Amino acid sequence: MATHNGEAFIREQLNSLINQTECPDEIVIVDDASTDKTYKLLTNFKKTSPVTIQLHRNKTNKGVIKSFEIALKNCHGDIVFFSDQDDIWHEKKISCHLKKFESHPDSGFIFSNSRLISEDGKDMQLNLWTATSNDLEDWEIMTEIEQLLILIRQNVVYGHTLSIRSCYKNLLFPFSCNTFTHDIWISIFLTALGHNGLIEKTSLVDYRQHHNQVAGATVRGKQKNVNETNQYSAMHRRRLSFDYHAIARQVEDLGATDSNVQLLYDAANYNAERSKLYECGLLAGFQIIFILTFNGKYRLFGNSYLSALKDMTMLIFTK
Repeated sequence: MATHNGEAFIREQLNSLINQTECPDEIVIVDDASTDKTYKLLTNFKKTSPVTIQLHRNKTNKGVIKSFEIALKNCHGDIVFFSDQDDIWHEKKISCHLKKFESHPDSGFIFSNSRLISEDGKDMQLNLWTATSNDLEDWEIMTEIEQLLILIRQNVVYGHTLSIRSCYKNLLFPFSCNTFTHDIWISIFLTALGHNGLIEKTSLVDYRQHHNQVAGATVRGKQKNVNETNQYSAMHRRRLSFDYHAIARQVEDLGATDSNVQLLYDAANYNAERSKLYECGLLAGFQIIFILTFNGKYRLFGNSYLSALKDMTMLIFTK
């Protein structure tokens, strides 16, 4: 678990961890230089917890990704579960994951659905996969490269639902992320190496939606003007390209198949080309769109012709 200024909900989350039908062997927490009462609450919880608590504190703010990397390095169990600071685990979450790992010894990770709750803990009558329009019905009959392509196209693995076999954890370091969160990095990385993920369709976490969370399923930030949006989009695409290149290089060195490595490099180049659209002229932009369409990259990595149409519309109305 990584925490930062989470005093409002941390106690409820911690209680749900120690009240599992199958309790964790340890809880590893990295507090990322909180300025509220979070660290004090964690210290007090450690004194009375029936479960061993490893508590680490960053002297300066290192960010959520680095904090999770530090936490993962300090885990000792065979299976590692990732936890947010503001959710509530259902009591059979750990046992459900462990049973699935036992029945699928070649799997690398497991992720599940979750139930959305409001800031005050009320059921929003919505689950994560419905809210994010993720259709994973055929996930476990997909080929390895089909699963990898799904993970590249959109984030379907959310950290609060994720568990991994710890025997693979040292392969993941460092988390060389610019844009990816730890869950995206881990799921793409392990899948590219052939350590595929399994899904648990049951909602096993109450996923709290509030305006202070790092990521959520329904909460949105303030609207940006066109120039701000274009600057952000160009930067975001460049960072995505960097992250795909980083994963491709690391898994290539670890012996990933040529097809998986090439798919990651293609995803990097696709995002690099789309990043140019926000800064180039109209003619150059249409040339990029034509090439990406002709080469089938919009179909492979985007929403086919709708992505191309979106880019053309952006070019016409912003140039």
